[in-house]
Amino acid sequence: MPVDEIELKYLQQIETIAYDDDRMPHSGAIDNKAQALQLTFPWRGNSCTCLFRRMYKVRPIEWYQAIQTARLTAGK
Repeated sequence: MPVDEIELKYLQQIETIAYDDDRMPHSGAIDNKAQALQLTFPWRGNSCTCLFRRMYKVRPIEWYQAIQTARLTAGK
């Protein structure tokens, strides 16, 4: 059961995150190196940033590409 829903038009920022050998996060890895997905959106009057690290069956880059494609399609 979903806790909440986020409409695509409210997503302010979508980033893929990759971690280096020291476990320091780096954003913008638009390839299979992405290990997490970070979304920023307004929620209850504040800007909220969520980091999704454990995404089973679908890799973070696949989520990123699907969300970006949906945003482009919705904008037409």
